[in-house]
Amino acid sequence: MRLARSEGADGPVKIPSRRVDELNSPRLRETFAIWQEKCGGPDRLPDADDFDILDYRPAVGNLNLVAVERDPLDFVFRVHSANGATYVGRDLTGRSIEDYPNPEYRGFVREVFTRATLSKQPVVLIEELLTADSRRMSWEGVVMPLQDGDGEISRLIVAFEILN
Repeated sequence: MRLARSEGADGPVKIPSRRVDELNSPRLRETFAIWQEKCGGPDRLPDADDFDILDYRPAVGNLNLVAVERDPLDFVFRVHSANGATYVGRDLTGRSIEDYPNPEYRGFVREVFTRATLSKQPVVLIEELLTADSRRMSWEGVVMPLQDGDGEISRLIVAFEILN
């Protein structure tokens, strides 16, 4: 369970801008490279209808696919990874991020997903957390938007790796 973030834990959610080259995880860098290759150009994003989880094989156990719902903006897990379900304590496949048990984490996830959706840019996360049993845990993640035929963000690929 997520209790505290290294940055912004006591105030509004702060998501520092990170670059992919700051990631320590080779699997996440490889997953991002696959997504980037599917972009097909500097101002293009991969098409959500062309998503195939097997294309992102390096991160399969740590890969979530999230549907972006509109009016109001919400995020629903189409696929919640096995490792994600273990980390959160429940499988959220088919459920909204509003079903996250921890309100602080829920707010953090909403901010990250909203940033990726509205900016139409990937979001790179590098964090250190304090777990419920007072252990420090380091993890990294990358949220990669997918667009529909109208150029709107309709899905997010979320890949993560717990480093310790």
